[in-house]
Amino acid sequence: MRCLQLLAFSTLLFGALNAAPLKDILDIFLPSKWENKRIFKDFLGNLLATKDKKRSINSFFRDDFFYNGCYGNYDKKGAIAYLLGWEDGFDIDVDGSKELGGNRIRYELTLTKKISFWTKKTISFELVLNIKNSKKPQLVSGATTWCPRNLLGSVAGDGSEVIVLDLIGKVETFINNGKSADLAILFAEDFTFRGCEGNYGKEKAVEVLSLASRSIKFHVASSKFIGKNQIEFKLDVKGFPVTCSLYFNGSTWLLSYAGLDQC
Repeated sequence: MRCLQLLAFSTLLFGALNAAPLKDILDIFLPSKWENKRIFKDFLGNLLATKDKKRSINSFFRDDFFYNGCYGNYDKKGAIAYLLGWEDGFDIDVDGSKELGGNRIRYELTLTKKISFWTKKTISFELVLNIKNSKKPQLVSGATTWCPRNLLGSVAGDGSEVIVLDLIGKVETFINNGKSADLAILFAEDFTFRGCEGNYGKEKAVEVLSLASRSIKFHVASSKFIGKNQIEFKLDVKGFPVTCSLYFNGSTWLLSYAGLDQC
């Protein structure tokens, strides 16, 4: 009877292994890998739950945290501000993990965000998690692992729309989430808006945007590089053409100018 049970179990296991992808089979026989995945899922769940409760997420990041992205680099403060601007509706999958020593684990991740019924945006990135305090792991660093182009070495007009759409997406997200005050991190200190009834700077621009409808959408009509670290683009805002400029300050892209084309 015992032999029949062992035979039945062996048959089921063999069938399962033949049907399962190699990645899933390795997960079965590498418990540490499965445990690493569980650690990250628990960490991410706690972080997002804390964010949803409108509580501080500072403790989830080490003070020296940094993130190297395609469109700039972020310290702890910048990364948190960026994360707080994200809407719900995205999934993060753990593609792999590696123990680095020193209680650190590096995770290979894919973020998928639904843009429309037909379109999804996918970002591949890495995060390093310190698990010295098992009850309160902290993010050490991160980096986007695939970028569409070399930002600083590109030819004028090459890939500028990707950068513009990313920044405009952040503006819309902050407004839609009712966090217009956070828009200030997207503007250069010397930002200037030239309107039909006068000009104003960064503070007034943020104030005006804070009064915009939460459902506002900006249509990017065109974009082009006008220098190594500068982009000019045109927006259609409720039928009004607006010319804008971005510049790269060494770590991130910022809005430096906007002006109405017609009055």
